Amino acid sequence: MKNKIIKIIGIILLIVLIIFIAYIGRNMYIISKLSNNAEETMQSTNYKVTVYNYDLDNYSKEEILVMEDRMKITRTELSGNDVITITTYAKNGEKIDDSSNKYLVNMYYDNKEDKKAILNKEMNYTRNLENELYTENWWQLFTKSITTSIKSLTFKGKECYYITNFDGPNSNSQESIYIDKDTGMPSCIIENEEAIDEETMDSSIIEFKYEFDNVIEEDFNEPDISDYEIMKETL
Repeated sequence: MKNKIIKIIGIILLIVLIIFIAYIGRNMYIISKLSNNAEETMQSTNYKVTVYNYDLDNYSKEEILVMEDRMKITRTELSGNDVITITTYAKNGEKIDDSSNKYLVNMYYDNKEDKKAILNKEMNYTRNLENELYTENWWQLFTKSITTSIKSLTFKGKECYYITNFDGPNSNSQESIYIDKDTGMPSCIIENEEAIDEETMDSSIIEFKYEFDNVIEEDFNEPDISDYEIMKETL
């Protein structure tokens, strides 16, 4: 009788172990595949990223256009009844020096009341295409896969994986992320929320829209400077 109980316990433990290995293996495969897709997507030199940021009080939209070494950022903020647009052009897309992320830019500020501009401003710019599921090595991939939850879902018509509890170098465990299966890029990041209901979302949410190979030279034409008041101080 005792041997039979030990045998049953052994079988149960073996089944649990197999399920655990299958769970970790699936997570490692999906995370690795999405990370590789993201790295491939990040090689693009012509793209537009639109970032929508929602919280309870404010809304903002940021459009980032990149074509080779040129960059343009348009940020629109809605706070109360005020709509503010700030458009930044990186001059020739060139860094001030190769050791930093500082660019020399022109900034144009528009709202209902006035138009202002700052010319030749140094700006630190780091936001770009990013691999949210990056891991430094196989051991890190293994350990992160143990706690990560992955579900296959759709987000606004796109086939995605819904990932929670992934605490990698480019993300944290408090974020829930929809990752596009094809590009490996985030479609939506929900901060400090374990679940998502697209009809009643009320937490801090960042949505992303990506377009590739349709940015053209004319997108970088700067507005007529004579329409703006030139400022020397930061807006």
